[in-house]
Amino acid sequence: METTLATDTTIYRAAARGHADLGWMESFRTFSFGRFSDPSRTGFGPLCVLNDDCVAPGEGFGASPHADMEIVTLPLEGVLRHGDDNGYAGLLAPGDVQVVSTGRGMLHREYNGSADRPVSYLQLWFRSASGDHAPRYEQVALPAPRRNALRPIVAPEEYANRHVARIRQQVWIYTLDLDPGCETTYRLKAADDGLYLFVVDGAVEAAGAELGPRDGMALRGVGELTVGGLSPARLLLVELPLV
Repeated sequence: METTLATDTTIYRAAARGHADLGWMESFRTFSFGRFSDPSRTGFGPLCVLNDDCVAPGEGFGASPHADMEIVTLPLEGVLRHGDDNGYAGLLAPGDVQVVSTGRGMLHREYNGSADRPVSYLQLWFRSASGDHAPRYEQVALPAPRRNALRPIVAPEEYANRHVARIRQQVWIYTLDLDPGCETTYRLKAADDGLYLFVVDGAVEAAGAELGPRDGMALRGVGELTVGGLSPARLLLVELPLV
């Protein structure tokens, strides 16, 4: 179960995530997905999926239908191969970020791009702000991160930056590589927005709690959040609308 520290802060511990082992794929699910169903874990604002997946060499998903979703993929290790019914095909590796705006609907395929190495990646799904548009892919090679500094990697489509992937939703995603003993403060752009923090690796302190690898924290009604490093850490910070 998640732990509620206050009316505006909820922690999602890694050990309480849903787990699926299909042999060819292992998946850990922060929110309800597939056969993992928990009424207390239905999402946070438009964020409805946060999956931590590892796919065996040469394996993957066949054509699956999607609509009205913004799918953000961040590879952690290995190479992921994407394709769809519009003729798109591409490879995604660590250092890249991809946003798939599924729009009115599409068939999407996802495979391990290697015959001898597993691929691991994070995938976040957001409900689109509007579904009446054609599907679109946005893939960006990210610049190298600076230690202890926020790096934007996904932003609303009106934000123009060649190093940031666009999304059809009022969502901002940042990475943060944090050293022990260092602090970084994130200030929200809108007073009504929520903030979701996800620890990829390492340990941090935020809002009076210690968070370890793959722990998450959802915050409402906060104007800013200061995160302190307890060990070398890698984080995602997601600002998103709650209304």
